[in-house]
This record gives sequence, C-alpha cells and structure tokens, in this order.
Amino acid sequence: MVMTMVFAASACEQASQQDSSERNESGEVVEGGDVGVFRLQEGDCVKLGGVGNTDEVEEVGGFEAVPCDTLHDGEVVLVDDEFFSDRPEFPGDDAASDAATQPCIEALDAYTGTDYESSTYDIFTLVPSDASWSTLDDRGVICVGVTLDDSFERIDTTGSIRVGG
Repeated sequence: MVMTMVFAASACEQASQQDSSERNESGEVVEGGDVGVFRLQEGDCVKLGGVGNTDEVEEVGGFEAVPCDTLHDGEVVLVDDEFFSDRPEFPGDDAASDAATQPCIEALDAYTGTDYESSTYDIFTLVPSDASWSTLDDRGVICVGVTLDDSFERIDTTGSIRVGG
C-alpha cells in the first residue's frame, strides 16, 4: 500500500474556517461546497483533487465537500482537534506525520470494518504545519480514507466507505 501524507495549514485562517456546504440536521453534507480543514467532520466526503499526488509536503486550507452519493475521492474517517495538545512545541513535519500514521490506520480500519494491510483503502493524513501550529494553535489530526484501484492509484467512488454505510 501507498501511504499518502499531507500537511494541513492555511496561510489564511479564514479559508481554513469556511464551510460553504449545506448540511442537514445531523451534519451530513447535502449540497456541496468548500470546507476548510477546521470545519471538516467525520463522514464528510471530499474531492481531494491533485493534493497528495506527489511526495512533496503540501499545505492545504480545505477541500470541496460533496454528498457521499456524488463522485469523490476521499472520506473523513477521523477528526481529532486535540491530537497534539500534550506537546508544547511543534514536533516537526516527519515526527507529526509519524505520530498520526498508526492512529489514522486504526481509525480507517474501524470506520471501514476492514484490515488496512489487506484492504483496498489507504489513508490520507493531515497534520499541522509549523505555520498552523504557531499562528493558528493547530494541534489536530484529520484522517481521510481513500479507495485504491489494482495499481494502488486513488480512484473516485460514490457512497460511503463506512461499514454499514
């Protein structure tokens, strides 16, 4: 499997706080829109676009969230706003990524009811950047599940990957 890592931050706090989607009373997206990383919720289906298609560290402010019955290439399986709350200093890109990997895999397994090593799913992990850590007090982790094809490429799907979903 391929492990995709992306570092979440936004130079503009406003972009990372926006949510132009429409949600029903249970919080599900019923009409798509741009959703900042600080407004993403577990169960949100998102269009990742080209983010994470390279080995480069990328900073993102958000994604387009869509109803899960619409084509999308990611689904938020975990949002933990306090993941790094016990750390007084930014741990660095690699350490932050490493710290989030296993918890994100465990969240993906629980969410999908599968075993990461033998599934067609991968995880796309968003952790704070140094900039979001210091300027936005970002201590969270967001785990996004993606579906892979036979050549381990991320593919668009419809429906939820949640077990029973």
